[in-house]
Amino acid sequence: MEVSLDKADFERSLLTTYPVLQQSDDPDLRKHFIREYLYNNFQLHINAQCQEMRIEKITHQEEYVKLAIELPYVGTVKEINVFNTCLIDYNPGHMNIFKANLNDKVRTFNLNEDRITTSFSY
Repeated sequence: MEVSLDKADFERSLLTTYPVLQQSDDPDLRKHFIREYLYNNFQLHINAQCQEMRIEKITHQEEYVKLAIELPYVGTVKEINVFNTCLIDYNPGHMNIFKANLNDKVRTFNLNEDRITTSFSY
């Protein structure tokens, strides 16, 4: 799974949530808090089972922070439930777009402060 986060909004959320980062330039500490932020603000349930996500790679691009996430194999996917409060905490009006491409079906949902969860079936 790939997650792309707006760099400016993510930085604001990260520094507000973990103010110790304003005083530190330790890349390992930053990676630790990026992981913690995602684990606290994003959950994915597949077939009613919470998925244990493992962030494999974090890359910083001009406008985005990209996270490569490994999910355990769950077999045939029948239903996906998403909980996402990333970036809406300290960025008023922010909207997250969740896009799933599975079994040749693409589903796209907008999530924001008024809608932090969505579910869809295959």
